[in-house]
Amino acid sequence: MTYSIRLSWNCRKEWFEFPVNPGEIEIREGGKGKTYDVMGKGEINVIQSQQLPEYSFSGFFPNPGKRLYSQKNLLGKYRDHDPLLTSSSLMEPRYYLEYILNWMRSKMPVRFEFTGEMFSLNTPVSIEKFDWKEVAGSGGDIEFSITLKKYEFYAARKVPVTDKGAEKPAPAR
Repeated sequence: MTYSIRLSWNCRKEWFEFPVNPGEIEIREGGKGKTYDVMGKGEINVIQSQQLPEYSFSGFFPNPGKRLYSQKNLLGKYRDHDPLLTSSSLMEPRYYLEYILNWMRSKMPVRFEFTGEMFSLNTPVSIEKFDWKEVAGSGGDIEFSITLKKYEFYAARKVPVTDKGAEKPAPAR
């Protein structure tokens, strides 16, 4: 099975596949239970609705000019190859940064697609946190950590207003 992670925005008008898979993806799920102290009973837990799941991982965006090396394939032809790469297309690290930062500024959800051995995800998310840095001596690679939170679409509903039971204004004198 091939692992892959993609982010897309605006119905896949913009998207990319992470070029290097992270070592792990952390999924955080929880509830919003509240505890109360009841006289004569002690502490009780009132179960509330679940919190939205969060997905977080760390990795790096490789600099294509520094990481690739030539390798002879079976036909004796040279091709660029890097065993860490999972994506067939590789952009400069700044493009990945621009995509993510622009999507964050748009205040619109993005789509998170994860394909793994045990499970797959395809869900809208918000980008909650994105930290990145260029490390000296890495050849221009950008290291990052990202936290995504599941997004639930919602819309206001029109509620019909009736005047049943409403007080009528007193007649003018």
